[in-house]
Amino acid sequence: MKSLFRSILWIGAMIGLAHIAWAQDTQPPAPSPDQTQSTDASDRLAIADTWKALRGLKGVYVLVEALQDNVKDTGLTRETLQTTVELELRRVGIHVYDRDDPKQYQEIIAKNIPHLYLNVNTVKGTDLLDNLYAYNVELSLEEDVLCLRSNNSKSADADQLLGILGATVWHQIVTGLCGEARLSDAVQEAAKQLTDQFCNDFLKANPKTK
Repeated sequence: MKSLFRSILWIGAMIGLAHIAWAQDTQPPAPSPDQTQSTDASDRLAIADTWKALRGLKGVYVLVEALQDNVKDTGLTRETLQTTVELELRRVGIHVYDRDDPKQYQEIIAKNIPHLYLNVNTVKGTDLLDNLYAYNVELSLEEDVLCLRSNNSKSADADQLLGILGATVWHQIVTGLCGEARLSDAVQEAAKQLTDQFCNDFLKANPKTK
């Protein structure tokens, strides 16, 4: 009886998580049935113009966060996700730097190249739901930026230029539920979906000249 109760609580919490993410979404790109896309609350300040932050972007390198231990037997790997994201970027002509190449790594440092960060979080069900996973896939562009801030003073140095390391200038999320057998495909589809949206915003901000 306790197992059934815990299972009901778990699935209720996961459905609530997906519902909250869905409610935050303002421009959904038709996610697959087991997915819900959302935007971070901070992005809602200027959601319609986030693509403008990608103007003049010359290239990125991709950084995939380490996966959790609960996906070890699902076939999902960092390498596969890295390849998925990089292929989509190259498909639309976005230059992808390789951090493992010494020469390119030096160029990343010298030119302060921003990185596209992919983070996957997974929660495995328990008891009667031990074959079910909740997943959250986040893709963000992180870049060092300068911020002009006013301290509302009449002095000459009222406006201050502040440096922010690793600021998130573009961010999207996909949240979903699926069975263990489908987890690898579902997460890869989410990563591809988010990368496609990044590519669309990049092309909007950097239209190709004829």
